[in-house]
Amino acid sequence: MMMTRRAATLAASAAAAVAIAPKTQGAPIGMETSPLANFERARWLMKHRGLDALVALERVNVRYFAGYQPFLSHMGFEWPGLVVVPRDPKRPVTLVASAVDVWRLSQQPGWHPENIIPFTAAVDHQALESAAMPEAFPPTMGWSTHGGSLTANDRDMLAYLDKFAPNSVPSPQWGLVKALKDLGLETASIAYDRADVLQAAQSHGLEDVRWQNGGHLMRRIRMVKTPGEIDLMRAASQANAAAADAAMSALEVGMRAADIERLFAAQCAKRGNAPVFIVAGSLHGLPHGEIVEGAPILVDAVSEQNGYHGDYGRTFMLGAPPAGFKPKARKLQVGWQAAFDMIRPGVRYSDIREAAQNAVRKEALGEQLAIVNPHSVGMQHTDEPGDERYAGFVKDDITLEAGMTLTVDLPHVEPGWGACHLEDLIVVTETGAEPLHDMSNPVVSL
Repeated sequence: MMMTRRAATLAASAAAAVAIAPKTQGAPIGMETSPLANFERARWLMKHRGLDALVALERVNVRYFAGYQPFLSHMGFEWPGLVVVPRDPKRPVTLVASAVDVWRLSQQPGWHPENIIPFTAAVDHQALESAAMPEAFPPTMGWSTHGGSLTANDRDMLAYLDKFAPNSVPSPQWGLVKALKDLGLETASIAYDRADVLQAAQSHGLEDVRWQNGGHLMRRIRMVKTPGEIDLMRAASQANAAAADAAMSALEVGMRAADIERLFAAQCAKRGNAPVFIVAGSLHGLPHGEIVEGAPILVDAVSEQNGYHGDYGRTFMLGAPPAGFKPKARKLQVGWQAAFDMIRPGVRYSDIREAAQNAVRKEALGEQLAIVNPHSVGMQHTDEPGDERYAGFVKDDITLEAGMTLTVDLPHVEPGWGACHLEDLIVVTETGAEPLHDMSNPVVSL
């Protein structure tokens, strides 16, 4: 029987799914009652690297550190909001947010930074060219209110705006300046995740800050999930796998890639997920251009819920499998079993690859595994840092820690024959690994 140790953990995984708090199943983004971010890990890594603070502008990092996705990020704004995270816990995490976001945060009962700097616009637009911070409109933008018609939500919102009105700035860039000055970080060592943070700071009078690129660092922080994040990952993962299974069970001969994408999107929506992508057939799509009987269908399905991703790979068969199918599918199962058994704190990605390849070699199953790709999954499909010694992204040989969530991609692609796949999402525990969705049934007959 495959997955001997895995089988023992499936019951625990199912029990954990039942125990998920209702708020994690389809709850709106930003409803967490405690921080998503692993601030303890962030501060430890900042200390290790001689940093005094982080400035997060990337959408995913703002969501992570602020527990809130800026509304303007959905509208194409390059600076929808930012977060300053000091290493010193006595200095508050500070959110620079648009006035619209402050309005919305007034109705959010979950956790977000208590120190907020609203940005609006300059009363005199030409004054933005001056060296000093120009006057800003208040968060209400001067709109009138009808006191007799105010709802309870209206009153809460106006009181919240009044609380932060003295902090108002005319732009997010000036918000960065104010945040760093208020926190006493004008000469600090700070990491940023986007180069335009550095450019804006230097053009707004913060020439004495010692800046360094922290994009990989913030990914490294995010790799070890908090318990609340693991709950969110489990919910997203289970819904994603179920959506993929349901979509593929509706396949019919003659369907094309667009039909599969529509089926997957509909099944994701039923479960509170938003589709990211589904690859079906092979890595380049359906080899015949449409579904045919007797061709194995590689499926790699990814969707997200509450900002966290599920990732699921299977082989689906419509009709009788082609010659040579069983050893190829068996190869993936043997490789994944060995990889799963290897996963625990202290193991490196390269150890996982070697274990999977050795297991397949030992069983003499023919072709070796061409791809054994461990990768972190979280707020992004590939949620891990690269090797910081190189420019761009070069995959790093990550050492596993408890609380990391990852998959191991095991596709077999053979043009002229077809393709098959096996991939499951797990969380690293103190002693091994726990599935985040059902890992049984590696080959699904339709």
